[in-house]
Amino acid sequence: MGCWTGGARHASGPFGGTTCTHLARLLRGKLVQVYTNAVNIAVELFSYPKTGVFLLPGKLNLFSYEVVGEEAVRYARGLPPLDILFVGASAVTPKGFFLRDAPEAEVARALMERAKRMYVLADRGKWGKLPAPGEFLAPLERVSGWIREDYGDGDVGRDQG
Repeated sequence: MGCWTGGARHASGPFGGTTCTHLARLLRGKLVQVYTNAVNIAVELFSYPKTGVFLLPGKLNLFSYEVVGEEAVRYARGLPPLDILFVGASAVTPKGFFLRDAPEAEVARALMERAKRMYVLADRGKWGKLPAPGEFLAPLERVSGWIREDYGDGDVGRDQG
């Protein structure tokens, strides 16, 4: 299986969840700069010379592998323009996409400001799930597309724009 990066030189994310970890493994050895706030993603990619990895500074979130806080947000806002942002979602509803908590969402919003395109990664169990408690991230219209596992229904990675 290959990984399409759309010719991206600067990609951000993926965030720290299991679906994003699968994406990170597809990025191994690709000629791309990855900016991430997820320690586990940095570890997945660090030993591949063509794949540049930059870990945002900050405080490790109590509930995930992700670095959060004011320092991470400030750093994210100072990044070069990002070609693609990959964000993992905790829930997807008709309203939009949700993350687990406010600290994760603050970093994601800062990265969204820098990104030309945003793709949301969510396994099928997240679709239609009510966020509890969840932090709203973005409406469906803000997202370029989504990535989820393929069950042969042709609905994987469909671009909305």
